[in-house]
Amino acid sequence: MVDPVAATAPFRPRVTSVHCGRDGAPRLRATHAPAPIFYVALTGDYNITTINGMRLYRCSKKVLSFKGDVQGFLNAYTSNTPEKPKAAFLDRGGKIVAMADQVLIDPTEALVVVESKFLERLLGHLKVYVGLSRIEVKLRESFKVYFDLEGSYQPGPNEWVIPQKKGQLILTENELPAEVSEEEFTRFRLEIGLPVQGIDFDEEMLLCVADEEVVSYTKGCYLGQEIIARVHHRSKPPKKLMVKNEEDCSPQELKAMTSVWPDPKTGKKRGFVFCGTISV
Repeated sequence: MVDPVAATAPFRPRVTSVHCGRDGAPRLRATHAPAPIFYVALTGDYNITTINGMRLYRCSKKVLSFKGDVQGFLNAYTSNTPEKPKAAFLDRGGKIVAMADQVLIDPTEALVVVESKFLERLLGHLKVYVGLSRIEVKLRESFKVYFDLEGSYQPGPNEWVIPQKKGQLILTENELPAEVSEEEFTRFRLEIGLPVQGIDFDEEMLLCVADEEVVSYTKGCYLGQEIIARVHHRSKPPKKLMVKNEEDCSPQELKAMTSVWPDPKTGKKRGFVFCGTISV
């Protein structure tokens, strides 16, 4: 897994990679990655087999390429700063249009990953703003998205990884052996608290679903920022998405529970539930 450390030059962060010597023993080697963000693609010579023993899940996600003043655009129209791995596109009321994973691959291009079913919604939402900003947005149709549950995949040329709460997303044009089942991935998501748009939530106000991981409270104005800042600083969201066990749920919560899976330790079901935060 790429280990981000302080950059030694603009857009060339110093990272540590694993290299196999002639005797087959692994060795750590400092190198420079050509991309501008932590957890970026390593290019050049590497001769370590990364497929065996990995746990990969093939995601139903699409990759968009944003070219131009991408840092200014993402600052203006997403909830987070461009160097962060997660953000959300919001409407003026602070409600989610599409949750996104993102990585800057050079100063003028970013890759943005969204759930497939919300691609058209996002493109429709951005149509006017893209025209005003002189940003070029294209679907990278050849790219596939995998979730590396262990975070051990070493990306090669024209591949990128985006860190998650645990593990990482892999963006690649290559076919990788994804053997993790839907059931196993659901259990993994519950263990780390990773909801999916379209399964566990959709157009909720952002702070009902996520907070610090996808929101910058210091970067200034962006679409939907006024509502987000007001709720954060003066109040709290009326509900919050969390993982709960069935015995801790009300009948109404049990009925609305998503990504339901039996706890491997107790056999009791658990899943994602919106819980009220305001007591009467």
